Amino acid sequence: MKENKILITGISGFLGWYLADQLKIRNEVIGIYNTNESGQSGIREIECDIVDIKALDVIFRKEKFDQCFHLAAQSKTAYCQTNPKKSYNVNVCGTKNIASLCDKYKVRSVFTSTDQVFDGEKGNYKELDKKKPLNIYGKHKSEAEEIIINSGFSMKIARLPLLVGPQHNKSSSFLQDFLNSTKLDKPMGMFADEYRSIAYAGHIAEGLEWFMSNDLRLLHIAGSRSYSRYEIALRFGEIYNIDKTKILMDYQSNYNFETPRPKDVSLNIDLARKYGYKISSCFDALESLTKSI
Repeated sequence: MKENKILITGISGFLGWYLADQLKIRNEVIGIYNTNESGQSGIREIECDIVDIKALDVIFRKEKFDQCFHLAAQSKTAYCQTNPKKSYNVNVCGTKNIASLCDKYKVRSVFTSTDQVFDGEKGNYKELDKKKPLNIYGKHKSEAEEIIINSGFSMKIARLPLLVGPQHNKSSSFLQDFLNSTKLDKPMGMFADEYRSIAYAGHIAEGLEWFMSNDLRLLHIAGSRSYSRYEIALRFGEIYNIDKTKILMDYQSNYNFETPRPKDVSLNIDLARKYGYKISSCFDALESLTKSI
């Protein structure tokens, strides 16, 4: 018998696949998607726009979920910057809809937020550090957090870092962008002054399941340390046997971006560790996966 009936919104997203793959072993997993099905076996998928609260209500009332992981988001920062209304509808209004229905039907829930809620001026951010997002995506995720907290919703908030891992559906990560760039056979400039707390998506899926089971309300679930984009690229080069002469050191400060990019949004995970959170190196995970192929 399955332990819980779990809803995952954004099932066709990059993290959605990893989370569903982990949870379906012991639970009944149902995913909501808006455009593309995940195509993963062992789960049931329902097409629904999270902006449509009436359609969502029908699903919640019928399915009687025990848990909900709210991953659905418009997460492309450049797209959000040029399409703020669409970003707001999904990232703010959609999140409010899910949070309110989880309370209405007494469903334990977790909302996945982002390191982009910070301005990147100091790095190593703790949960209660002042938020000051620079781009529209970060602003809308921050607003969604505030709605959850100020409205008294029981939904938990997990801020996540840059995620990487093998691609299993149409959604990709920085790893795929990097590997695709190497196929162009020309040097790649990688920022040595932009830092992220990179993590393997499978490890974050484990962290989210752990987070659901405890009583913490706001938590950073990320890698154990931060790396610059340049350092990340060099490690990828080692794992995937890429000529390091193709990886050039560049600097974010040399450019003016239409979509503002924070310099260092690394996340401090001391609080999570205090309560038993453990995470392994994403690079070790990727190296193990390449050796098993």
